[in-house]
Amino acid sequence: MRGTFPYVGLVFAVLLVTEELPPAKANDVSSDMCQVDDGASYRGQVAVTHTGKTCQRWDSQTPHRHTRTPANYPSSGLEHNYCRNPDGASGVWCYTVDPSSRYELCDVPKCGCPVVRLSGQYTYQSYQMTTYTRTDQTVGDRPVYKSDTRDNYLYYLESTEEWVVGSTPGAIYVFLRARSDATLPERISQGKFQVWDGNSFVSAQNLRVDCSVPGYLGCYYYTFAFGERLQWTGSNITIEACRLSCRRGNFRLTALYGRECWCARQIRAGFTRQSYPYCDRPCAGNPSQFCGRRDDYVYAEVYKTATHCGPVPVTPGVTTVHPSRDDDIAVGQAAVVTCWNGVTVIIQCLQTGHFNVSGPFCPDKPTTNTIKTSLSSTTVSVRSTAMSPGVGNDSDGQSGNTTSIVPIVGGVIGGLVLIVIAAVAAFYVVRQRKTSLDQQTSQSDTTTDNHIYSEPAVTDVLLTNNGARYLPSPASSTVSADQPRQ
Repeated sequence: MRGTFPYVGLVFAVLLVTEELPPAKANDVSSDMCQVDDGASYRGQVAVTHTGKTCQRWDSQTPHRHTRTPANYPSSGLEHNYCRNPDGASGVWCYTVDPSSRYELCDVPKCGCPVVRLSGQYTYQSYQMTTYTRTDQTVGDRPVYKSDTRDNYLYYLESTEEWVVGSTPGAIYVFLRARSDATLPERISQGKFQVWDGNSFVSAQNLRVDCSVPGYLGCYYYTFAFGERLQWTGSNITIEACRLSCRRGNFRLTALYGRECWCARQIRAGFTRQSYPYCDRPCAGNPSQFCGRRDDYVYAEVYKTATHCGPVPVTPGVTTVHPSRDDDIAVGQAAVVTCWNGVTVIIQCLQTGHFNVSGPFCPDKPTTNTIKTSLSSTTVSVRSTAMSPGVGNDSDGQSGNTTSIVPIVGGVIGGLVLIVIAAVAAFYVVRQRKTSLDQQTSQSDTTTDNHIYSEPAVTDVLLTNNGARYLPSPASSTVSADQPRQ
């Protein structure tokens, strides 16, 4: 019995090693399980789309043929059927095993917000209530954020395991702090913060960190802009509703004053955003958003009206789009559209949220040209040979669209017969016409030779109701007796 224990232990170890690991979940967040920016560096193991479809292997051409292969994109991590972003799309994606759905984006979380916003503190350290933009620096494997209104930073302090705001990344003298080891600041629970009141740190129960709304420009005094126009006033005001109104009017800027939605063309020179939380007043239609104020003070929350133009409209004549067809093109970003005939069109997303070129960008691709002959019902069908590789081919590699030679020969012979018949008919008509002309010419020549004709002499005028009529003199007429009178 004693000798059997090593074998039992060995078998148990083998089972542990060979046991299949559970699949990675889309909501597992770690340094290698989330997307940084567009997810190009993502190397996780999520293999399902956001609708739950299983991903097709990148080295497979079934059910969808494609060129995003490991050989063509060797540095993009195209392993197995894991979600990846090899071509600059808005996030990681994959081809699906569903023949009716070519590809979809995957539900892999982003690695933090590019811009976060501190709010909720209006006494001590209120000037720290602003937005912070993520930098390339890290402290303690966590990103560093730079204040958008002051020369301060939001960062993680490893020595005390706190998120803090200080004047220099890594500095221990700070203005506020949150006792939390969260990997990202927006994951810090509300109620964790303390602020320095000049003597000690005091609790700031209402201070929180949120992801900033994309396109946020800041809090401005009400005279900040040119070309302002009041769109509407309502108790259901939200950022999205006001933006939509300004986008319809082709305004670049959206401004919210309490319950008033304004649109503007541009910010006046010399105006800068406020460094104090004057605009931190909840929107009537969505209390989680800020809509500025219009009370004793008038300050506006200002946003870019549009941050994206949406995906590029694709017509049948488009072969490729870069970035990908489903990508939401950002303001200032360009998309390259390649047409089936080789023409390339560059499309720019304008600040109004519209493309600078209206579609369709490419002519439709021809598919079938049919030539019908007028003889019998013979039809020669010539199909386009511009097909995708491997599509519509027989198993022996020969094209399944070859055209029989018999209808072609029949059509050619029929055409020649029609040409001969038409030529004979034309010859007969011309001959008959020539014969008729010859007869008329002969009769005219005979009349001229047998009769002598001279103009009658005018000797008198006969007045009639219809006017004057000249009468010839009978004595001077030389017209022969058999010639008809004029």
